Amino acid sequence: VMRGLSHVGGAPLLAELGELSSFALAAFDRVLARLERAEGWVNDPSTEVLLVTAVREDAVLQNRALLAALASAGLAPAAFVVNRTLPNALEGELARVDLDPLSDARAIVRYARAYAELQARVIRESSPLGARVVRVSSATGLETADRLELLGALGDELARALTSSAA
Repeated sequence: VMRGLSHVGGAPLLAELGELSSFALAAFDRVLARLERAEGWVNDPSTEVLLVTAVREDAVLQNRALLAALASAGLAPAAFVVNRTLPNALEGELARVDLDPLSDARAIVRYARAYAELQARVIRESSPLGARVVRVSSATGLETADRLELLGALGDELARALTSSAA
């Protein structure tokens, strides 16, 4: 086979094919190493699976599908994390906003109300699925240079929510 390839494509083709194979093998070796590390984490008794969901129309349907996939692997989530949530107090504030004098802001207020209602439904309908439900608020600036600090603050918020919901 190699002699035939050499005859058809020449020695440079064989050299490039060898180099490509070497790169592919190196990539597969890295993937295998990552899978072995992940397997170690999954099998560690201290590992907790957090199912992160968004405030979306299909969130509960997706949560059910992910629960089934996890169950087929012998795993269960320690919690559902509802990501990018609005503060609880905002829903009440939005309900009290009079839209008549706010003709320019009506669309924004309606959107915020609809988002708050959807958020409440996702939380309410996720609660009976068997894991506690915690919320992580929406954050801006994650695309900036300060993103690591902001991600750290979100991580701290999540840790507090997980700790308080476990009590």
